[in-house]
Amino acid sequence: MDNLEETEKFLEKCGLLRLNQEEVENINRPATSTEIETVTQNLLKNKSLGTNDFPGEFYQTFREELILNLLKLFQKISDEGKPPNSFYMAAITLIIKPKVP
Repeated sequence: MDNLEETEKFLEKCGLLRLNQEEVENINRPATSTEIETVTQNLLKNKSLGTNDFPGEFYQTFREELILNLLKLFQKISDEGKPPNSFYMAAITLIIKPKVP
C-alpha cells in the first residue's frame, strides 16, 4: 500500500467532509478582481492581516491600486506554482534596549 492509499484510508476513518469536484474546481480557478475587492471591503479597519502590519484600512484606502497588483501577483503564483522569491526575504532590525537598573 502506498502513502496515498494510507492517507485516503486515514481520512476516511476520521469522517472528515470532502470537497466534491465542483468545489475543487472552484477553489483552483484564478482569483478575480471582484473577489479581491470584496475581501478588501470586508477587512476590519483596525486589524492587521498578519505580520505585515498593514491594517484593513490601508487595503481599503488603496484598493484601486492594490487590486491590479494583487491580481498580477496571484496570476504569477498560479503560473509558476510558487510565490516569488521576494516572499522568502526579510529585513531584520536589531533594537537595542537600554539596561534597566
